[in-house]
Amino acid sequence: MATNSTATKTEEDMQPNLIALCVATLVFATLALSLRFWSNCVTPSYKWWWDDFFAAITLPFIISETALLLWLIHLGLGRHVATVPPANLAKGPMIIFIINLLYYPNISLPKFSVLFFYGRVFQRTSKWLTFALWVVGITNAGWLLTGWTVTIFRCTPINATWEAVPESTCVSTWDWFLGSAIPNLLIDIVILTLPLPILWGLQATAFRRIMTVIVFIFGYSVIVASIGRVVTFTRAGTDILDDITWTPIEYLEWVQTEGLLSLVSICLPSIIRLCGHLCRSSRKTSISDGQEPSKMVVFEHC
Repeated sequence: MATNSTATKTEEDMQPNLIALCVATLVFATLALSLRFWSNCVTPSYKWWWDDFFAAITLPFIISETALLLWLIHLGLGRHVATVPPANLAKGPMIIFIINLLYYPNISLPKFSVLFFYGRVFQRTSKWLTFALWVVGITNAGWLLTGWTVTIFRCTPINATWEAVPESTCVSTWDWFLGSAIPNLLIDIVILTLPLPILWGLQATAFRRIMTVIVFIFGYSVIVASIGRVVTFTRAGTDILDDITWTPIEYLEWVQTEGLLSLVSICLPSIIRLCGHLCRSSRKTSISDGQEPSKMVVFEHC
């Protein structure tokens, strides 16, 4: 029985799935930001602002984190720890330390972009919303700085985070992960719900109000990944690091997905605007070419 179990562990391999996720992250993140910038460029009198800046600087962090994750996969992530060479295991903690530092801007920078986007759209609508945006923005900045501080100084001395140091002390991994994940989820929920009262009060038909709310909720679908990450970590409990190259895989998949959805969600309004622009351009082209109205029905709802 023990032999069969060992053979099964040797054969199990999640690396292809992880590589596919990394490739999808790079492709869709780059595509989403490119479409956002294309939309901004073709929109007459569009004014570039801080929401565009924070969206743009998010991509290098996503690329860097994904590259390091691919390096970890090369070293053995996605296979059971018993099958990974000790020399590869020794390299892992330092890479994970850097990935953790990159994770916080990966998640917080898109939040800043969302807040500035809200400020752009609703700046003349409500004073309470302006105040709320400042409060949430400061809270998000505090989460970023706290995350960096705890990551760097989690162990005493600092290098005990990635190598064995006699008589060193470290904050519990469980407390560290959970202490980061729950505030992040709460900030996501607040950002998601902030504009809903204003959106629902728009002077439009009930159908259009509902559709607008759905677009905003879908655009901030990153909250699903945040919940998934917290649930996965809580379910795994303190056993999540028992098989260090295998057990945390589901958690890491949620982390990777969260970063991707963060960037895609803040680009979604611009992508929708681009689709509308392309539809209108196609309709104008069809009219100028003298097509019959029946042939242009596909553009009727652009």
